[in-house]
Amino acid sequence: MSLISSLVLICFTFAFAMPLSTTHNVDTVSVQFPQNKEHADSLWQNLSQKVLTQTSQARLLLNETPHMSGLWLPGPEQNLPLLILSSGVHGSEAFAGTTLQRLFVEQWLNKTPKPKVHLLLIHGINDYGFMHNQRANAAHVDLNRNFHSQAEISIPNPNYQKLQSLLEPRGPATASWWDKLRFTLKIIYVRIVEGKKAILGALQGQSESAQGLFYTGQAEQPETKVVKAWLTEFIQPAQTVLHIDLHTGFGERGRLHFFGSSQFTSPEKMSLLKMVFQKAPIDLGSDDDFYVTHGDLTDWTWKTFPDKKVIPMVFEFGTMDSQTLWGGLNSLWIGVIHNQAVNYGSHSPKEREKIDNLTTELFNPPDFEWQKQVLEQGSHAIWESLENVSHL
Repeated sequence: MSLISSLVLICFTFAFAMPLSTTHNVDTVSVQFPQNKEHADSLWQNLSQKVLTQTSQARLLLNETPHMSGLWLPGPEQNLPLLILSSGVHGSEAFAGTTLQRLFVEQWLNKTPKPKVHLLLIHGINDYGFMHNQRANAAHVDLNRNFHSQAEISIPNPNYQKLQSLLEPRGPATASWWDKLRFTLKIIYVRIVEGKKAILGALQGQSESAQGLFYTGQAEQPETKVVKAWLTEFIQPAQTVLHIDLHTGFGERGRLHFFGSSQFTSPEKMSLLKMVFQKAPIDLGSDDDFYVTHGDLTDWTWKTFPDKKVIPMVFEFGTMDSQTLWGGLNSLWIGVIHNQAVNYGSHSPKEREKIDNLTTELFNPPDFEWQKQVLEQGSHAIWESLENVSHL
């Protein structure tokens, strides 16, 4: 092989080995999906400075330990509805969520006239999970199961207990087809014997195992405390609040799913949902393909301020068609082996790389079309709901 051919091959290999950001144009606004957490922080900091320069009343929120940031953009009047847009409560899901936040802020800056609302954006809540491409924080707590009352913190989850040995295999992890086949056969057996709801019930949250999936924690986490403090400060003066929390992973690939709260179902509350989200198909956890969580962020928001019109909603962008049997099994298997790798390591660096790549595919697919769908659908849904809530 000639020297020139060798150099071309090296450059080609290097280019595909490096994580590349992807730039998208949505409604004349250019926005990048970040390469990693540091890149996401840099993009957010640059945008924050732009906001502070252009909007005199804007405020940058900062917390050092844990590292968290946010933006407050007040509306032109005092008594206006409040839109809360939060991202990254699951660290590995922050790539899409933080990008959508930046897109929205850029669109907001270009908007004339602007909707009469206040804006609160909380960026990349789970700093550790974002950096290490995992859902949980440094204490292995699933933060979206940690926004609970003390009375709820230690409620046992019998469905998780039944599946604990299957969901928490011991020893170094592998991503081999044989291990996947064994897991699939076992979980299908459980589905036949116990039923689909038993499997979905295991995902709700559990307080039994600190090394397990969906661990609620035994105490309020530092990230949880910061978010609660920020929310309390800015919700207190408001009368109407729309809280949208951004997630990825669950549901049909490339589709935006609207997840409400299983307890937000009174006629008055359902009327609010219909006014804000109108024809959007909202799942409240009653569908056989979905499940109810406990201790999640948006539930805390509306339960903590019962005297206000608080409308909670999770935007979830599907990646692996987990609403299907095989997609759901594949998603769960990836979560299991990634958790196993965190706890016990992997058989080899190559196996860990495979597991990390699968985790990325589950929560942040490096797929241009998927990213485009997230940004276009998410942006449209945010602006539409914002316009509707401004008239409540």
